[in-house]
Amino acid sequence: MRVWGRLKSFFESLIPEEERYANQHLYRTSFLRVALLGSLSLIGSGASYLYAIIDVIEGDYFIAFLEAVLGTVLFLNPFVAMKYKNFNVMAMVSVFLFSAVILSAIFDELPEDQSTLVWILVIPPVTFLTLGRKGVYWAGGLLLLHLATVLLRPQVKLGMLVDTYLSYSLISVILYFYAWMSERYREVWSNLART
Repeated sequence: MRVWGRLKSFFESLIPEEERYANQHLYRTSFLRVALLGSLSLIGSGASYLYAIIDVIEGDYFIAFLEAVLGTVLFLNPFVAMKYKNFNVMAMVSVFLFSAVILSAIFDELPEDQSTLVWILVIPPVTFLTLGRKGVYWAGGLLLLHLATVLLRPQVKLGMLVDTYLSYSLISVILYFYAWMSERYREVWSNLART
């Protein structure tokens, strides 16, 4: 079996039983959410290990250790979710840890490289596509956490910060309504599957 076939069967095993066979549309949206989370875990894990290696080279051993632990937890997250059949916990853990990788990378690069401020724009798509409308709480909380990290680096240009936050807010509003529509369609497909 090729790599894609193995990945597909692994992602299918993470889909809740009631959504796996209920309806083709419901299955497809569940599969895409699970595939996004699995990919997120792998990418976040790889980024954590990469930053850990860079920090070891730079002599930041404690930060490197934390990043390696974070990468390991992100990598194991889908396997733990598969064992305990708890997709929602996997979603929350993945979003939180992936965001932690992004925020720590931003904090590490500021104030020398202020272009890293825009990395936070990755967070709204991740939160809303994986958590639905509940992602608004995560997106808001992570924005506040980002602001706290930026305030610890006072040399950040105000104009760039305002541009980043306006973009973040606009993306969040658009994705909130997308998540709302998606959840409505999921309800329709669930009702169709039951009837």
